[in-house]
Amino acid sequence: MAEYKDGAIKEIEAYSLYQVEKISEITLGQGPAYQIVYSGYDGENELKIMQAFALKEYEGVVYIISYVAESGQYNQFLAEAEAMIKSFEFSGGLRSFIR
Repeated sequence: MAEYKDGAIKEIEAYSLYQVEKISEITLGQGPAYQIVYSGYDGENELKIMQAFALKEYEGVVYIISYVAESGQYNQFLAEAEAMIKSFEFSGGLRSFIR
């Protein structure tokens, strides 16, 4: 999962309009995950983005949850976004959707 995190950071930094602000290890669905917070300009708006991601190696899938807001309004719904991320649980896994 650390390799995926490093690759995600490189992708964000390669897109010169975004700057990584914070990288944290978190728990997502009762398992290890990472959270990256970054901000930048999308061509129209100044945005701040929080992405939480977990790799389920046995499924070969990366799960990503994103919270995106205009920078000036990011804190307005941050507590709700964090609560949703903390409440996230894996149920049947991706394979249960493919059947």
